[in-house]
Amino acid sequence: MSAFHMITTTVQRDGRIEIHAPEFAEGQLVEVFVCAVQDQQTRKSAFDLLPDYPGGVLFKSAEDVDAFVRMERGIDG
Repeated sequence: MSAFHMITTTVQRDGRIEIHAPEFAEGQLVEVFVCAVQDQQTRKSAFDLLPDYPGGVLFKSAEDVDAFVRMERGIDG
């Protein structure tokens, strides 16, 4: 059985990366994958991206979605 743990850390001035993982046993073989995290200010949510796509945002609220589903199903209400 393998275990996966996500650990966030900061690259030190000399390029060194330190990881503290007490959940693993001493001497246990592990694999480490390193991915750079995008700057949080430049990251966009799906809601930020939708208006730029053809069709844009179809519904403005949950009530709009409910009304559309009721209309598609032929339900009055």
